[in-house]
Amino acid sequence: MATAGVAEAAREADIQADLETASADALRLNVPLKVLRPNNPAVASLYPRRLTLIRPDQHVAWAGEGWPSWEEFDVFLMATGRLPCLSRVEQAAVSSSSTAVTALQVRP
Repeated sequence: MATAGVAEAAREADIQADLETASADALRLNVPLKVLRPNNPAVASLYPRRLTLIRPDQHVAWAGEGWPSWEEFDVFLMATGRLPCLSRVEQAAVSSSSTAVTALQVRP
């Protein structure tokens, strides 16, 4: 039983570290960010990854199990269309998106 408590505490610490990093990245680029932590289990079936970045138009801009460092991959530059794309199709998709990010959702 104690092992489960330790594992849960470690999981929560990992989530908190990811949220702090994501918030710092958003602040660095002046991107508005709202963190949502819904308790509804149905949310997990809609967004199967641990973290999901959702734009104001409800498009999922990014999803992953952990927040990458901005040196590795800058999620907000990609989500706001400031990161150069590799193809014209990708560039058209990004340039037609909103530049604000609504929410970073954390799976319960």
